[in-house]
Amino acid sequence: MRAKLQRSFFSRGTRTQAIGDGLKAAFAGEDAELVIEARDIIGNQRVVGDDPFEVEIEGPSTPQISVFDRDDGTYLVTWNVEATGQYTMRILLHGLQISGSPFMPVVMPGRVVAVRCTGIGRGLTRAFAGEDAKFVVESRDINRNKTTSGMKPFTVTVRGVISPEVHMIPGDEGEDNYSYRTARAGIYFVSVLYDGVDIGGSPFKLVRPVPCSVSR
Repeated sequence: MRAKLQRSFFSRGTRTQAIGDGLKAAFAGEDAELVIEARDIIGNQRVVGDDPFEVEIEGPSTPQISVFDRDDGTYLVTWNVEATGQYTMRILLHGLQISGSPFMPVVMPGRVVAVRCTGIGRGLTRAFAGEDAKFVVESRDINRNKTTSGMKPFTVTVRGVISPEVHMIPGDEGEDNYSYRTARAGIYFVSVLYDGVDIGGSPFKLVRPVPCSVSR
């Protein structure tokens, strides 16, 4: 994808430079920023705008890119992508790449968003006497990428006829493993909260069936 401004002939791409964190790294689903500093043929910074800079970004997902001309020789570039991974960014002026281009920013998972997190496993729907009921909670960002960015602990409770203790074992990155045992039959609800907000599907309804009797 490419974002483009109108043309002028005074700046020189090979002398121009860009600065900012958005050249190196970004978080999926969040705006990343950088600034282009236009320079003339001998390296002096320009003090007027109207240069036709083009920004191209290629990678795992299609970017949204905007280039804002500040009319002082600098240009604010904002970009946003959904998928994590390695991207290639090219900044051009009159078809020539600026100093340092291409750049290779890495997009990391965004911050945890409660409603995007998921719970999986039989322990969210069924439990049996004498067995650990198990399930996994996956931390995800706004675009459903697994993430631990800004991670806070989940609050997990099981409530019903009784309220059994829930045990947590950290798993792979972006996953936590939980288990519990219920001693009495009945209907239970598993609540999984992140920062006070239910994750997707929470509270989960589960049934602990009555044990079958064996006649002799």
